[in-house]
Amino acid sequence: MKSDRTVFWVVSLLVVVVFLGILFFPKAKERLAPELMQAWVAVEPAGSGLATVGPVKIEAGTSFTLHAVLEARGRKGPIYYTEAPALAFGDQRVAAEALRRWDRMQEARFLWLTVEGAVPYVKVKKVEDFERFRWTEFLRLDWPSSWSIPGTVDPVNDRQLVHRHAVEPRFGTQRYQVRIELYDTDRQLIPTVRFSSWGADRLPEEVERFPTVHAAEPGGAGPASLFFGLTHLELSAQTSELLGEVTLLTRQKLAYERLPLLAGLLDSAGTALGQLAWRRVDLAAGPPWGNGSDGVESGDLLQVGERWVVLYQDAGRSGVLDGRDLCLDFATGATIRLLDEVFTGSGEVEVARLTAAEG
Repeated sequence: MKSDRTVFWVVSLLVVVVFLGILFFPKAKERLAPELMQAWVAVEPAGSGLATVGPVKIEAGTSFTLHAVLEARGRKGPIYYTEAPALAFGDQRVAAEALRRWDRMQEARFLWLTVEGAVPYVKVKKVEDFERFRWTEFLRLDWPSSWSIPGTVDPVNDRQLVHRHAVEPRFGTQRYQVRIELYDTDRQLIPTVRFSSWGADRLPEEVERFPTVHAAEPGGAGPASLFFGLTHLELSAQTSELLGEVTLLTRQKLAYERLPLLAGLLDSAGTALGQLAWRRVDLAAGPPWGNGSDGVESGDLLQVGERWVVLYQDAGRSGVLDGRDLCLDFATGATIRLLDEVFTGSGEVEVARLTAAEG
C-alpha cells in the first residue's frame, strides 16, 4: 500500500509540474525573449528580393511592397521581426540569421501612414508663414493591417489638387511610417505597447535614411516628376532671404520652390539657363514630337514670359505638339495640365531642349 501511495503522489506531482509548466512556460519564454526596441519601414521593389530601410528609387509604375520591421535586442545581437525576404539598412545588409517571423505571444496589429507636407501649396508672404510650414503624418485607414502590404505612391496632401490633374500622376516622392501595436488578448481595446518608426519629427534630420520611394517617370521628364507629392513653397519679394533654406529643401526633395527646382533640373541635365537654346513655336502649327532638333520631346522646357512648364506627354493629335498635350506644371502645387490650360492667347511658346541625365 505504501508503494501505491508513493506512486500516486509522484504521478500527482508530475501532473502538477506539467500543468504549471504549460501555464507559465509561455510567459517565462516571453520574459527571456529579445527585448523589443524600434519599428522600421522597409521597401522592396518588385523582383529585387531585398527590402531596404531608406530611400529607394524606382521607375514609375514599378510595384513594390512595404514591410514592417520590429527590431529587438537579442543576446547575440539585433533581431529583426519581419516578413521581408531579405533586409538592408541603406547599403548595409542584415545577416539572414538575424531575421525572424513574428512568433511571440502578443498579437501584432499595424497602422500605416505617409509622411508629407501638411498642404500642397504655401504662399510665403512673411517669415512666419515659412515657420508654420510643417510635415505631418496621414493615417491610411484604407491600407491593410499586416506585416507586409502593397506599396503605393499616392499623396494625401494633393487630394485638393486632383480635380486639376488632366490625368492621375503615377510618379512622385512618398515617405512612409508604420506603428506596430501589441495586444495581450484579442479583446483588448488599448494596446499593451506601441512601437513607431520614424515620423514627421525625424524627417528633416534623417532625410538621407528615411524610408522613401522616389518613383520617376522614364525619359526626359523623370527628374521633374520626382517633385510631385511635395509642398510648393512660393517665396515673395519680402521673403527672398529664405531662398537658401528653401533651396536646401528642394535639393533634399522635402519641398520645392520653383526657382531652385528649375536650377536643379538644369543641373541634372548638365546645363545652365544661359546655355539653353530657346526657339519659338506655335502650338497651332503642330511641331512634331521626336524629330531631332526640329521637334519636341518629353522633358523639354516650355515658357511664356516667367511661366514655365515641363513637357510630359503627347495626348492630343498624335505625333504633333498641340494644346491638348500634357505638361508638368509646378505653379501653386505640382499638377499635370493640358498646355491649353497654361498657355492662352496666340498659342506661341518658347521651347528649349532639356535632356536630363539618368538618375
